Amino acid sequence: MRNVFSRRDFLKASAAAVLAASAAGVLTGCDGGGSEIPSATIGLGEFEVTMTGNMTITGDEVVGNENANGYLCKPNVRIRYNGAASEIKYNFAGVFVAKIDKTALELTNGKEEISSKLTKTYVPQFRAKASGYGSFKQGVPFKLYVTLQGRTAEFALTSDGKVTVSAVDKV
Repeated sequence: MRNVFSRRDFLKASAAAVLAASAAGVLTGCDGGGSEIPSATIGLGEFEVTMTGNMTITGDEVVGNENANGYLCKPNVRIRYNGAASEIKYNFAGVFVAKIDKTALELTNGKEEISSKLTKTYVPQFRAKASGYGSFKQGVPFKLYVTLQGRTAEFALTSDGKVTVSAVDKV
């Protein structure tokens, strides 16, 4: 048996093949990959604590971000409990402390709780003065101290999103 293609059938098949090949190349860019958000992780007792480099910073509502008198710094901190206790609870005020250039920042949501039953991302909110925000933008790291089960970690976040962590004796 002989297969006969007309010129029109050949062009249709060629166009369909080219379209399929080009669509496959475009769709491979839709894997959701891209660059990963930097993070740092440390164990504090039976807890595993991770801070990511995508901290949200917002200026005063009245004047906007450019001319704000103060800023809210909202780091993302994932906490997972690996122990066997039924439940351990901590208030944010007993766990989180933040500084920029040795100046302590005010924790605005200190009454919120961390529960060992929930592995989740917590978002403490710290108020920074405009001068502290300016220092951060010029390269002074935002330092977040996390204390759980008598152990403290210092996370340092730079304005370009890099995060490091180390164990420290005290805040």
